[in-house]
Formats: sequence, C-alpha cells, structure tokens
Amino acid sequence: MARVMESRFSTIVKWAGGITALMTLATGLYKITESLYERRERQRQVAELLQVAENQQSRNAFSEAWESLEAARKLQADKEKIDRAQEDLAMAWLENVRLKEGQSFTQIVAKIEPILDRGLQRGEPRRKGDLQAHLGWATFLRYREGGPGTPPAPLYQKALQIDPQNVYAHAMLGHWILWTTRDLPAAKMHFEAAVASGRVEPYVRKLQLAALANVRMPEAEIEMIRVADEMRKKNQPIDSADKMRLWDAYASLLRNTGDDSTEKALRAIPPEEQLSTFQWLFNGEALEEDRRLHRDYWLGILQEASGRRAEAVQTLNAVSAKLTGRPGALRNRTEAALKRLADRR
Repeated sequence: MARVMESRFSTIVKWAGGITALMTLATGLYKITESLYERRERQRQVAELLQVAENQQSRNAFSEAWESLEAARKLQADKEKIDRAQEDLAMAWLENVRLKEGQSFTQIVAKIEPILDRGLQRGEPRRKGDLQAHLGWATFLRYREGGPGTPPAPLYQKALQIDPQNVYAHAMLGHWILWTTRDLPAAKMHFEAAVASGRVEPYVRKLQLAALANVRMPEAEIEMIRVADEMRKKNQPIDSADKMRLWDAYASLLRNTGDDSTEKALRAIPPEEQLSTFQWLFNGEALEEDRRLHRDYWLGILQEASGRRAEAVQTLNAVSAKLTGRPGALRNRTEAALKRLADRR
C-alpha cells in the first residue's frame, strides 16, 4: 500500500513539474510575443514619425520636423534611420534657414552642429563631405551675425579634401569668395565645379545668383545673365525670387543705352541667345504697368542688338505710345532708341 501511495505521489510530482514547466514556457513565449509586438509597434510609430518629419521638412517646417524626430528617438528603435533623417534635416534647415521673431542664426546653429558632428563619424566620403561643408555654412551664418568663430573657408576646404567633387563645398566656397573678395573668376571656377557634379542643381544656381547679386558690380550682373542663359539651355528651373534678381541686373545694366556696362552686357552672350533668355525669364510674368513698360523697353533694346530692327521699332513704338504725356527717363531713353534706329535705315 505504501509503495502504491509513493508511486502515485511521484506521478503527481512529475505532473506538477510538467505543468510548471509548461506554464514557464508559456510565460516565456508570451513575454517574447509581447516584446516582439512592442518592438514592431515602436518601429511602426518611428516609421510614422519619420514620414511626418519628411512632410514637415518638405514645406520648410524645420522646427516641427526636428520635434518629430526627437519624439522618434525617444522610442529607441531604428536609431540609424533616425540619425540619418536628422542629419538630412539639419542640412536642409541650414540651406533654407529663415529666422522667426526673437530667433538668431547662432541659436539654430547651436542646435544643428552636434548632429553634423555626429554624422561625420561614419559614412562614405561624399556623405562626410556634405556634412563637413554644411558645418562650414553653419559657421558662415554665425560669422555674418557677428558671432564667435573663424571664417568658414577652412571648413569648406576640409570638405573638398574629403570629397574633391563635393557640390556643397564648391558652391559654398564660391559664395564665400564673392562675399569677401568679389573675385569673380575664382568663384566661377567653384560654381562650375558644383554644377558639373550634377547634384542639387536648383540649390547651386540659387546660391550662385544670390551671391552674384550681393556683389552689386556690372561684371557680376553680366555674369548673372550668362548664368541665366546657361540655365535656360539646360532647362533648369528658376523661381520668382531669382527672376527678380535678374530683373534688377537688367535694370542696372540697361539703364543707359550706349553706356560701357550696357554694351558689355549686350555682348556677354550671343544676341539671339540673350533675347531668348530674356523672354524665357520675363514673358508671361504678371507685372505692374511700370515694370511691363520697362520690360518692353529692354526687349526692344535686345531685339535691336539681335539685328531685328523692324521688331525693335514696333516694340519701342508701343512703349512710346503708352508713355505719351508721361515725361521721364524711360520716355527719353525710348525716344533716343527710336531715333537711333531711324538713323540706321
């Protein structure tokens, strides 16, 4: 009887052990399943926040995009993706920085620089060159605000040591040269290298035109026209702000027909090409009447330079008719151009 009881007890113990083991296994499996679910849920949330940040960045809501990526980082998932997205955002923010009331470039740069420094610790040469060049641009923004630090040129040069064809380093160094020395040939060399890279062409052209416009010299304005002509022939986009920069360049150069800088402008590129570029820039633009009259006057001057005498006379006569009873410099220049054309019959 004792042996039977002992056998039954042993069986019960074995069953209990088995049940305990099964319960332990089930608990472990549940925890694994729960952990996998939580991980996938974090990954889903991170992916969603990355998409939100990308959308915010696309509309230049950089501060909001930064907050979205910080929220993604707190979820502790897909760290590499978040790091890269934050580096991309940092570079885009620097390229398009706009200050809100109470903000300074120095404040924004202080937030961005550590992210760029972190990115420099890994990645291929082109990526490192991009990040290094943007560190230079961050230094420039702080420099122009009168903040501490050295000029950015050494940082741009360092980026070119990492990646000799780096588009950002070349474009930003070209900008810096024009900002400081107005050395047009030296700057042109760097901008041409940036364009030749085939990367971020809209950014390169915008920076180039802005840098040339800041020089405020006839030679720089003529170079702006040459750049615009190149953009037209390459079918590169140009926005309204850059068109207005070109407008100011033409306004300066074509103010007095017969002036040396005007003649240089008219000879900067072949007349037919310049006429095509002028029309590409300004035909179809919604302009106030005064600007329309100036546009048509310049058009007549370019038609004259292209050898299209009859078209020039027709264009300038139309301008003259609209200026009847409105004395001023534009009317005087228009009448002088018409007289010149009449004398050349």
